Amino acid sequence: GPSGVSSETTPVHGKSGNRYILLVSKDITELRRVQRQNEILVNRFTAMFDQHSVMKIVFDPETGQIISANHSARKFYGYSEEEMLSMTMQSLSATARDILEETRACTESEDGIVFRSMPHYNKNEQLHYMDIYSSVIFDGEHKYHYSIFFDVTERDLLRQQLLEEKELLKVTLNSIGDGVVSTDPQERI
Repeated sequence: GPSGVSSETTPVHGKSGNRYILLVSKDITELRRVQRQNEILVNRFTAMFDQHSVMKIVFDPETGQIISANHSARKFYGYSEEEMLSMTMQSLSATARDILEETRACTESEDGIVFRSMPHYNKNEQLHYMDIYSSVIFDGEHKYHYSIFFDVTERDLLRQQLLEEKELLKVTLNSIGDGVVSTDPQERI
């Protein structure tokens, strides 16, 4: 019961035909304390995964099957939990197969973090550029890839604009036939 004592009764028949009841009680206070600590740890780790603002997906590196996706990932991609768990990594991106091939080697060696930067589409077919960090986890029976995802679309678009501006500057400078000398207000070069 809740007192921290577990009791069991067992009917016993004696040699003389008398019937007895055997009562066995044991203190399970420590067992309950350990069970409660385990429950708290499970709840904490579940919350760390599902309630974290970073997108997290666990998938099977051999098949690409999504095993778990936290709330942030489901919200970003626009899928329900049931939909996400029925999907593979390939269904999020045409290039996701690359991450599967590369992370298989990581699964074999059980060390290292695999980094990929690739485009993904959400449920509404909006293109997003994602930085993805994956590492191997082992649940006692299977090896999976625990991946965190960062939407870097804005960064990549700004990088592309910067490269275009750099190329334009290069073309402009190469098209100037004469030398260009820059001076300050005191006419120093």
